[in-house]
Amino acid sequence: MARSNEPLWWGPFSAGMMVGALCVPALILLTGFLLPSLKPGADQANRVQALIQSPLTRIFIVAVISLSLFHFAHRFRYVLFDLGVKGGKSLVAFLCYGSAIVGTALSIAIAMRWI
Repeated sequence: MARSNEPLWWGPFSAGMMVGALCVPALILLTGFLLPSLKPGADQANRVQALIQSPLTRIFIVAVISLSLFHFAHRFRYVLFDLGVKGGKSLVAFLCYGSAIVGTALSIAIAMRWI
């Protein structure tokens, strides 16, 4: 039986699925509906800015972005195979997971720049 690095990618895929199911709707509810419904004004802007300045918030946002990107990369790779991409399995894997790694590095860089 040939060795595969497939189990390495199933961990971030399943973690991204859980984050996408549990955390993303909560983030949409908080940032899309609850925060705008508060009293508008400078006080609300200061509260949101203080929330974003927190290191725990930044770590959480980077984790959500990163795990969602790996979930998308894994799912998109297998959608391409289901659509009939025959050759270049390693190239497709490199492009999919490589884009997730680059997106994760960019989100970390942006989060660190805000500090």
